[in-house]
Amino acid sequence: MINNTINFIFKRVEGITELPVTVGYTATLACKTIAGVAASALSILTLGLNSKINKYANEWTVVSAQILVTPYGKMLKIINPNAQCASKGILMGVITEKLANPIFQKAWDEAQNESFFFRKHVVSRGAYALGALVATITRTADFVLGLLALPVSFITLGTFEKINTFTYKQLSFPAFIGDVCVGMRGLVNPQQFNTTN
Repeated sequence: MINNTINFIFKRVEGITELPVTVGYTATLACKTIAGVAASALSILTLGLNSKINKYANEWTVVSAQILVTPYGKMLKIINPNAQCASKGILMGVITEKLANPIFQKAWDEAQNESFFFRKHVVSRGAYALGALVATITRTADFVLGLLALPVSFITLGTFEKINTFTYKQLSFPAFIGDVCVGMRGLVNPQQFNTTN
């Protein structure tokens, strides 16, 4: 009993002492996102023809999804060190996954279409632009759901993995920055995403 109590207190104190590291990491993610937006602007200016700039734009804007979920995950672990959250894979809320993600997938598919010039160069551009617009709306809606789920996750002390996972994914709202960057870059040159760097 005493060992359990000491372990209980120790884990929470340890989590609290790690908060400055979490704040620093979150600030790093924000800086990378800003650099990713700058790289995306350069990618647009170079018409998506510079693979190195495109690579940085891809890598640095995608981290925006973690800006809010990182502190959430840390706070959840302070409340309950045993809290579970299935946070693997791409961070995407349920509405974004159903509505915006298929549009981006369609844009990518059409950009690879070698048979039809119109689909490769016109439909793909339109789909990328539409994807950016839809993602901004759906990410906002997901964020609202995440804010509603957040107190439930904390009040239940992180004991329900499904609630934690739902909250985690819904709080990926800042990822709309990456979505907008991808949409604008795809509008300029949809083929830039077809090559692996």
